[in-house]
Amino acid sequence: MSHSVLNVQRTREFFTAACLSLESLMARFGHERIDLLKLDIEGAEGPLLDAMLAGPLRPGVLCVEFDRPEPPWALRGRLRRLERAGYVVRQAEDRNYTLTRD
Repeated sequence: MSHSVLNVQRTREFFTAACLSLESLMARFGHERIDLLKLDIEGAEGPLLDAMLAGPLRPGVLCVEFDRPEPPWALRGRLRRLERAGYVVRQAEDRNYTLTRD
């Protein structure tokens, strides 16, 4: 079953769930870095990536499925912001992107 925090499927059913930031999860488990971050989070990837870029967290590898329907220029802008943060797109297939930090 798939769920979306942003309701990208436009359904009327919902439930409430507790959410934690990446930083709080890392602190809870005693992690100091993330080598690989895979995001298949049904439309919430944009806000999460924006929050990540606003803070110090920089995983070495990002694997992202962009689910939220955005115009092509919005996705290009998001990819440019990731590139300015040191990421390079290594693979792109449909909505799935793999980026590494050089």
